[in-house]
Amino acid sequence: GHTDGKGTSEYNQSLSQTRADAVKKHLQRLGVKTDRLETLGMGDKDLANKEDKFAAENRRVRIVTLTSNQ
Repeated sequence: GHTDGKGTSEYNQSLSQTRADAVKKHLQRLGVKTDRLETLGMGDKDLANKEDKFAAENRRVRIVTLTSNQ
């Protein structure tokens, strides 16, 4: 989960974690197994639009698929 640059670092960290957790809950309701999901709040540390820290595209959840060779 990510946020824009508005707000304090602490607030943005909490907001981004809440955002990521909400997506996880939605995926669980769709049938994705809980043990296949992890969440991480990034706050405003990795802005998609570094030139405009308040841009809407900075407020996002990124889903990364990890594969295992096992």
